[in-house]
Amino acid sequence: MKTGLLALATMDNVHHAQLPISANSDRNPVSQWATRQVGGDVVRRGKRKVISPHGVTGTWLQGSSVLIKLTPNPDSGCSGGAGYDREQAVWIFSSAACGVYGLSKVKIANSGTIPPLGEIVLTSTKKVDIRGGSGWLLIVVAAPSE
Repeated sequence: MKTGLLALATMDNVHHAQLPISANSDRNPVSQWATRQVGGDVVRRGKRKVISPHGVTGTWLQGSSVLIKLTPNPDSGCSGGAGYDREQAVWIFSSAACGVYGLSKVKIANSGTIPPLGEIVLTSTKKVDIRGGSGWLLIVVAAPSE
C-alpha cells in the first residue's frame, strides 16, 4: 500500500485538538465538550456532530476520533481524488485539513499523492524535529502491487 500525506500537525496541535474550546467545558463530562479539530472543524461531542464552515460534515466516534468525508482544499494543495469519496475516521483532523500545522518553516514538497506515488518529501529552511506525538493524516493512493 502506498500513502500520501494530506496534513501534518505538531504534538502541541494534536494536544490542543483534544481539549475543550470553552474554559467552562472542563467542568462538563468529556462526552459533552466542544473541541476544535486541526484545520478548524468543531466537534460538538454532546450532539455527536462535526461542524465545518459549510455545515455538518461528520460524526464524533468517542475518544478523539471523528468520522467524516474529506473535503478537497485546492488552495492548500489538496485537490481531492481517491479517498474523498467516502467517510473515514480521521482522528483529530478536519474535513479540509491540508498542509503543515504548527511548523511554520516546513512545507510538503511532495505529498506522495502524485507520481512518484507514496514518496513524501518535506522541506524546511531550518533544521526541524518532528517529534513523537505529532499527527499525520495519510491517505491511501495505491494498492500494493501484486
